Amino acid sequence: MPIIKKLFSALAVAILATVGAFVAATPAHAASGYVTCATSNVVGVWVDVDGGTDGWAYRSGSGNTNYYSYNTQGKRWRVNVGCGGTPQNWSQSISSNWSNLQNRATITCADAGYIRTCRIG
Repeated sequence: MPIIKKLFSALAVAILATVGAFVAATPAHAASGYVTCATSNVVGVWVDVDGGTDGWAYRSGSGNTNYYSYNTQGKRWRVNVGCGGTPQNWSQSISSNWSNLQNRATITCADAGYIRTCRIG
């Protein structure tokens, strides 16, 4: 019986060590918040991640302010926001500068006037 107890204990330790290593892996970092186009509807948000995976941000809502989120992998990132038009055919694609913000970040886009840019803050 002691051998079975030792084998069971060794198996339990191995399983816990494997689960612990999996849980302790690098956590996902995400930026999320609200994205706004000053004068037109938000129709898309593309996220560039420096040295990471680029892609479409999840969006919900309608009109000129939407909720967005994207896994920025803990790296610096920037956005291209579609203001006006449709998700397939943006009237304007407005870019931001690079940001290191993680977690909550508001994106505000000036889609009218002389300087058309998005600010992450």
